[in-house]
Amino acid sequence: GGGVGDVVNVTANWVNLTGFTVTNSGPNWYTLWGDSGIMLYSVDNCTISDVNSTGNQNGIFLVYSENITVIDSRVFSNSETGIRLHESSFNSIIDNWISNHLDGISVWGSGNTKINIANNNVTGNQDGIVMFYSTYSTVANNTISSNAITGILLMYANNNTLINNSISSSLRGFDTSGASKDNSLDKCILGGNGYGLRINFASNIIVRNCTIFGSTNDDMSLNRTSHILAINTTFDPVSVLFEDMNSTLTVQWYLHVYVNDTFGSPFAGAYVNVTDNASAQSNYTTDAGGMVWWQVVTEYVQNSTTLTHLTPHNVSAEAPGFDTNYSVEWLDSSRTVYLTLVDSTPPTTNLTIGLPQYGAAPVYVSNGTAFTMMAVDGGTGVAGIWYSLDNVNSVSYTHLRAHETSLHLVC
Repeated sequence: GGGVGDVVNVTANWVNLTGFTVTNSGPNWYTLWGDSGIMLYSVDNCTISDVNSTGNQNGIFLVYSENITVIDSRVFSNSETGIRLHESSFNSIIDNWISNHLDGISVWGSGNTKINIANNNVTGNQDGIVMFYSTYSTVANNTISSNAITGILLMYANNNTLINNSISSSLRGFDTSGASKDNSLDKCILGGNGYGLRINFASNIIVRNCTIFGSTNDDMSLNRTSHILAINTTFDPVSVLFEDMNSTLTVQWYLHVYVNDTFGSPFAGAYVNVTDNASAQSNYTTDAGGMVWWQVVTEYVQNSTTLTHLTPHNVSAEAPGFDTNYSVEWLDSSRTVYLTLVDSTPPTTNLTIGLPQYGAAPVYVSNGTAFTMMAVDGGTGVAGIWYSLDNVNSVSYTHLRAHETSLHLVC
């Protein structure tokens, strides 16, 4: 570039840019868009790949553009933003290295929806990824490290999914402000930040299957009527800061229940009840493998003044003809509870008298008359059949035949 305006300005659809370096754009940041190494204005279906963008005001800038892919590029040491999107939807930022900017990746404007930001290395910026008014976008599998202020910042951003990101060594790992709501973090690791999560004026933030550790200030900070639901997430419970009276943290875990019979076989169709210490109940039925899977239970709800435990939980299993079994569980982590049902109903045994036989009630037999026994049990089945001729001693049944003249009562 000649130090004036954009280096490359794309104004046509279906353009592919690959395999070159753009540098030395104009320095303007105060114009509507700012000068850029690559500018795409109101275009669709373009690809930028294997490009170096450095020494510009903005590295790559998308304005009113859709279905753009920026992939496998190195965007570094631009004065303002690495990759910036303004009111540009359905775009993908994939497999890029983005370093040394005010904002590494910046998504601005009310028209940004369904952006895919994946597999990028975003490091050494002031803010790593900034999403302003973004909706229904996905930020996945990124390594976001050593950004001075924030790893990921959401402002007025709703219904976004952040999954499997590693966020480390920033003042704030994940930050929200400006009435952001219904955003979720799943399988993210936030380590060694000043604050792991710093949530301001944000409702229904779901943090699922995440690990937060090594925060120098707090693992979680909540302010201005913010609400976090943490599911199967590990963090330091004493490293939670409530900066107002209205914010809440709810901590939940996954519960699996395995029910078997006394032979160790899975018990399908058992009724499982889970009751917390506030008497809230949930009812389930075991599957063919004897399992109830992935039920969410609440350990506690906390605000600035109160921590209310909803555990221990009573977990019980029952089935017709079986004794109810239960376990009292302090659920402060995800786990499987094992219950065994014991058959409480005896089997029904039928005696068939063979020939020769004489009379009825009583029946008389002679030497050689065979007796056949059959037992039926609707529970755990029949382990064996025993009989007694003297109502004292029992004999395991294999076959039985009359062989003497004395009278016996078969029991």
